[in-house]
Amino acid sequence: MLRRALPEVLAGEQNLGRAVRWVHIVDVPEPDKLLRGGELVLSTGLGPGLDPVAQRRFVRSLADQQAAGLLIEIGYTYKQALPPTLVAEAVSRGLPLVATHRATRFVDVTEAIHGALVDRRLAMLRHAQEVGDRMTSIVLDRGGLDALLVELARSLENPVAMENIAGQLVAFATFSASEQDVLEAHLRYTRARAPGQLQGHGWLAVEISSGGRPWGQVTALEIDSPLSAEDRTLLERGAQALELGLLHEQHDEQLRARARGSFLVELMHGRIQDRDAARRAEALDFAPRQKYLLAGALGWRSERWATLAGTPEEAWATLMPAVRSGAGDGRATLLGLHGGSLLVIIAIAETAPSDEVLSSLARELRSPLKRRGLSEADVAIAFGGADSGWTGIGRKLDRAANAVHASRVTAPSLWRDARHGSLVDLLYTLRRSPELLAFSRDQLGPLFEERDQRARELLRTLEAYLATSGRKAETARALHLTRQSLYLRLERLERVLGVDLDDPDVMLSLHLALRALRLTQSLSPDERL
Repeated sequence: MLRRALPEVLAGEQNLGRAVRWVHIVDVPEPDKLLRGGELVLSTGLGPGLDPVAQRRFVRSLADQQAAGLLIEIGYTYKQALPPTLVAEAVSRGLPLVATHRATRFVDVTEAIHGALVDRRLAMLRHAQEVGDRMTSIVLDRGGLDALLVELARSLENPVAMENIAGQLVAFATFSASEQDVLEAHLRYTRARAPGQLQGHGWLAVEISSGGRPWGQVTALEIDSPLSAEDRTLLERGAQALELGLLHEQHDEQLRARARGSFLVELMHGRIQDRDAARRAEALDFAPRQKYLLAGALGWRSERWATLAGTPEEAWATLMPAVRSGAGDGRATLLGLHGGSLLVIIAIAETAPSDEVLSSLARELRSPLKRRGLSEADVAIAFGGADSGWTGIGRKLDRAANAVHASRVTAPSLWRDARHGSLVDLLYTLRRSPELLAFSRDQLGPLFEERDQRARELLRTLEAYLATSGRKAETARALHLTRQSLYLRLERLERVLGVDLDDPDVMLSLHLALRALRLTQSLSPDERL
């Protein structure tokens, strides 16, 4: 239809590739605030008129409003040609300016272009719906996140990457480019991206949620073909399917983990015989080739689980695939949920693994956790020892489980040795004992409640004195006190508690009472004395 109107491009040739979002007829002298951007403006010339100043103002207004272009019909206001001032202003603004030399009804032009735009939009929606349907089928067929990303990359004709909320790469799929090219492009995009940014030069992202919480985002990388406006719609459909896939994977993983956890808890409590335990383990896809089993546990030391899921258990369900891969190297691994802890049995080839072997294994288990921003201060790992029988490994698993709970009152470490019980482990086991509470109160007297500043000061002094095994010079340095000031505090402690701090039995009793007090202060209310 426009070809029949004999169009002639007079300005803005370099911008003829602009997308036309809509068509609008404008024939008023001041078109300010009439456009939203992307419109092809049709005019008979009444708007710009015959005044050169008005012509420049008209073109400037359209350019400022980001019009796609201006089409003016010759023969109505301008009889032979468009005014030079109008053309010059369009040239300076880079605004595509088209003159038509044959009369054409504007209603026919708008109807034709709007019809094409609507048809194209419907086609885009149909395509997006088809992509969404295919990805939903993959979810229902339990195809997994990798299959979803492959389908999304095929639909976008570009590689896609899936990142968690910390911006770390979780999975990706290529289209035509090599994996190396995709990883390099992803690294460049990661460095250039501002926090919260979802679009930039060469990439487009859509956020992903899981269980009502932000989980991360899926990103399309412009490597194999140009990204278009339609791709955002496709990416949004892909993000919806990935959210469903995450829910399915986490739900299934959590159910399986609970089943394994129930088995491991029964082992810990000695409720299963070796023969039955072997059959149960095989039914849970754990059939180790190695002779010995190593018992371990992972537990939360901080509240960082809340950045991953709604509960500590759900957070472990999210992390379990990565933890299992961390314990890889061909080792058979059985993971199970037990409250807020993750119980682990790993098949090994030796009956008494050295500290070096256990340290290496702890680093492997921590590697995927660190990629999620979880350090030794957030997650504790404990090993309870190795055994060749299920009954024995159950007892060692119980030790490891208690050790990760008790670790909240100890300093962060690569791993805790639960092969031999410690004082902290014993106190944690007795944490609900009324006798332990009574003992601590009797030993610490008025210091137990720490009601005033002086009581807190004396309790800190006693703690430092016990930590140095009664060495006064070291205690004074630790508290930044002079020797004389420390002697005065120790004398006050002896008067308040009615004890002799030179008596070894007194020192042992106070040390036990103080450790019990600090233990319960670090536990949640339902775990305390």
